[in-house]
Amino acid sequence: MPTDSFMPVETVRLLGGRTVEVRELTWKQLLHALKQLAQRALTFVAQDGKTISIEASKIVEALSEQEELAVWIVEKSTGLTADEIALLGVRDFLAIVEAVVRINLSEEVVCLGKRIAGSVRAVAAPIEPAK
Repeated sequence: MPTDSFMPVETVRLLGGRTVEVRELTWKQLLHALKQLAQRALTFVAQDGKTISIEASKIVEALSEQEELAVWIVEKSTGLTADEIALLGVRDFLAIVEAVVRINLSEEVVCLGKRIAGSVRAVAAPIEPAK
C-alpha cells in the first residue's frame, strides 16, 4: 500500500469502534477498477441515453454486484485482507466503500478527468481542410 503523505487518507470509524484508514488508490489501481466498472457502463447512462451520471449510490450498487472487484478495491485502499473484509458487517463495508468513492471520485478528481478528456477531444478533433 502506498504510504505517500500527499495521497488523501480518510479514517472510517466502524460500528465496534475500530478505525480503518482508507487511502487514495494509485492511478494504475484506479484505472484497473474503472475498466472493470466500465463493463457496467449502462448503469451510469441517464435515461436520455446521452448523459453519463456518476453517482456514489450507483457505484456502490455496481460494486456490490461485483464482489471480487469490491474486495480488491477495499484491499488496495485499506490494507485489510480478504478474510478481514469477509467478516465486516454490511454497514461497515459500505462505509468503507463510500469513503473509497469519496476519495477516488471526488469532484476535484472528476473535474480533472473531464478537463483532460476535453483536451484530448480538442486535439483529436478532425481538422478542416483549408479552403
